[in-house]
Amino acid sequence: MSEITLLAEVTAFLRQPHGQFIAGQREAGRGAPFAVINPATGRAIAEVPAADSDQADRAMERARQALSQWREMPTLARGALLLKLADTLAEHREALAQLESLCSGKTITLVRMLELDQSVAFLRYFAGWAGKVTGETLDGKNQKTLILSGACCVIIYFLYNHIRYLSKRCFNLVI
Repeated sequence: MSEITLLAEVTAFLRQPHGQFIAGQREAGRGAPFAVINPATGRAIAEVPAADSDQADRAMERARQALSQWREMPTLARGALLLKLADTLAEHREALAQLESLCSGKTITLVRMLELDQSVAFLRYFAGWAGKVTGETLDGKNQKTLILSGACCVIIYFLYNHIRYLSKRCFNLVI
């Protein structure tokens, strides 16, 4: 991986104290700290404290509440939120690309073009479907139905593979 000159905001982010982000609020992690390693260099780029079991439980409860709110939200409002996320990713493209490149060891070009640009495209595509929900359903004959009944705690390293995550999640979010 070729060296890149990090943006000042990326350097500041890596140097700041990190913790948990639960229900829209930042709080200090209560678990043991662990190093975030750049796999391309083997060097630590940041240190993050783990969550304790209480923090993980609260995060899961808030995720369940958010899922319930999402289910009740009108589809056009869901689409608007997906577009807002796409716009935010596009606005912070270079900083996010640098962070992802450092955390994953991928080249900056690959992260910019595949991870971020395609994530933005996926979000905008699926946001567009939100306005096309017509109330039609499958007849159910010879169909297997999967009913989601809760939230899932996903443990990933920072900004893990946007395109894979979004391509598997967005369609279910819009419906």
